[in-house]
Amino acid sequence: MVWSLCHCRQFNQQQSAASSPLASETCEPIVALYIRECDPFQQVEDFIQESVERYGLSLLTVEGSYKDALAWLIKTDPSIKGVLMGTRRTDPHASDLVPFVMTDGDWPQVMRVNPILDFTYSDIWRFLRDLNVPYCSLYDEGYTSLGGRSTTVPNPALHSTSSSSSSSHLPAYLLSDGDRERDGRMKSKTPR
Repeated sequence: MVWSLCHCRQFNQQQSAASSPLASETCEPIVALYIRECDPFQQVEDFIQESVERYGLSLLTVEGSYKDALAWLIKTDPSIKGVLMGTRRTDPHASDLVPFVMTDGDWPQVMRVNPILDFTYSDIWRFLRDLNVPYCSLYDEGYTSLGGRSTTVPNPALHSTSSSSSSSHLPAYLLSDGDRERDGRMKSKTPR
């Protein structure tokens, strides 16, 4: 969702620049940092690549913890002063965040910008579906929060048994209780 918002902003800038008689260059591609799980779903990998193409992203991929990935990013480009996050208040350790906040003291120092901090689970799905924003196909299979294959299962709250006695899961956007978004996530063996 954050990529979509950035893409809209970049598109507007390009349109404004194109209509200006002084315009001589286009916007730089948005740099996106993908912190890959050690055992990613192929559907997530495919969606990331589709998003790179769709939004014209410059993708940097790192494996490891968020802290290590951020340290690598800042070391790679020390001019980075802020990062745009997809964090929401219901995410782990996010209840006390504010829209603009520096990383904790023992982290690489950078401003975290949280534009969707106060969006609810249903707000996210309303945005995606009303504007036809593409999303990872696993969400249509009952996954509501994505991690690695060994730590993520379809959300039990979306379990459905059809009349043919086959077991399946409803799509993520049908989850009525946003507090159950992470019910399909298991404890990771390594800290993120």
